[in-house]
Amino acid sequence: MKALSLSLLLVVLSACAAVPPVADDRLAVAQVRALERDWLDAYVGYDIEAMRQLLADEFLITFKHGAMQDKAELLAMLAEQGRSPDPRLRFHTREVQARVHGDTVMLFGVVTMEYTGDDGAPREDVARYTDTWVRRGGRWQVVASALSEAGD
Repeated sequence: MKALSLSLLLVVLSACAAVPPVADDRLAVAQVRALERDWLDAYVGYDIEAMRQLLADEFLITFKHGAMQDKAELLAMLAEQGRSPDPRLRFHTREVQARVHGDTVMLFGVVTMEYTGDDGAPREDVARYTDTWVRRGGRWQVVASALSEAGD
């Protein structure tokens, strides 16, 4: 009887260990969503150091028109523009959903970029996005991003 109880306890404990607690998933999503905001702010602020920390070395973004950009290219673009934060540029996200797979969090949503055109007129670019974040050594970094037409 004692052996059966111990076996049952071991089965229950191993089943519990195989399923990550919901609280951990919520924490991971909250951390990644905050970092996503930091990432967008780094674009607006031309913050190369923040961008260097947020992007994994193998980072790759695919834009909705098909062009791709890696970490080195993105950092070079920011350095080339090298100016102070642009008050005419803002990013907003909405309809954000998350999927957690262990040390990977994928965010899906809609991102809107508001900016002022060269003619001084306000402009807006809207896209659907999928961002993939991976936790390594206790630190989250974005490894991939894909943008597509938002549709209606």
